[in-house]
Amino acid sequence: MAVIQFGNLSDFSASSHEALLENLSQDALAQSCQVLDVSSSVKSEPVAIEVWRLDKVCRRASGNKYFKQALYWQLAAQHPDLPLLSFGGHYSNHLYALAAEAQRRDKALICILRGLHQGELNPCLSDLKSMGARLHFVSRKDYRNKHELTYLESLQQQLGSFICVPEGGGQLIGAWGAQAIGLAAAKKKAAITVVAAGTGSTAAGIIAGLDLAAARSRQAGDSPTVRRVVIVPVINLHTEDGQRTLAAEITGLRRQLAKLNGHHCDTLLEENYANAVNWQLLDGFQFGAYGKFPAELKLFLSEFESRFQIPLDPIYTAKAMAAVWSSKNLATQASLPQAGHSFLHADEKILFIHSGGLQGRRGHGLF
Repeated sequence: MAVIQFGNLSDFSASSHEALLENLSQDALAQSCQVLDVSSSVKSEPVAIEVWRLDKVCRRASGNKYFKQALYWQLAAQHPDLPLLSFGGHYSNHLYALAAEAQRRDKALICILRGLHQGELNPCLSDLKSMGARLHFVSRKDYRNKHELTYLESLQQQLGSFICVPEGGGQLIGAWGAQAIGLAAAKKKAAITVVAAGTGSTAAGIIAGLDLAAARSRQAGDSPTVRRVVIVPVINLHTEDGQRTLAAEITGLRRQLAKLNGHHCDTLLEENYANAVNWQLLDGFQFGAYGKFPAELKLFLSEFESRFQIPLDPIYTAKAMAAVWSSKNLATQASLPQAGHSFLHADEKILFIHSGGLQGRRGHGLF
């Protein structure tokens, strides 16, 4: 009986999975960009924004989940007889994507769901069940122990041995897959990339992928283009004692990925390399807290979707797009937070990453 976890540097070598990373990068590049025809309400000048439709990379395992979960699946193949076990809320995009791929691979999946449940299943939970996932509801108090080995062992006693995929499919393995987005972004002409962030693993992977592309350019004798990444947190940045900040998490994962990619960029984080990729957090667009969808955000989302026919999810991409709108002083009837100083004030093309998660719209009455 065992609990299998992945996530340490010793678990795998980057070189043994290079082909997977390159394939993922090509999958990202194959997704179209939709140009938004907008002008600043202050300068009356056109603003260059491209929405990278990564939500279309896969019908059910869409957006960043497609990339973050890829290496987990490859590593899980080492244990063909064990089910996967992972964590999430009742409208979890992560669990939805994981269940869709588990169904395709005929792999058992156990979903540990935050909060006890009575009555009928909501649409997402019904989908999880119909895709073959086993639903296991736990109290919010117990759910908070999801990172503790003793809690995982107690689950193993109840449910049998399993391969543990962390909540959100993040940490080092998830960030490794998200590097493919950064590698693909480096081939686009936009100087500024915008992405929403929860745990920070997607953002860290994108930065590391841009780092890797910059290192490859230098090795080829070229000067890499300076890239900037604006990360819009959808969680409140205050932390309890002992918790890592989002910035510390992103920095730590970036350094770990640099070590994994050492055969490509052994001096990656020295000053001359780091200056090729700069990043910052653009705070203030949580709209209350994670998962909140207040009236002003509903109005903004309704205006945006009516104008551009691009659906956004209310938890991540709608908040990140609102940050872009506020930073660029674009017209809206919604009362948006005011953006502080950021890279977005520059008159350069913005590449906005649509990270998917559209099935979660159902949790807010959006279809």
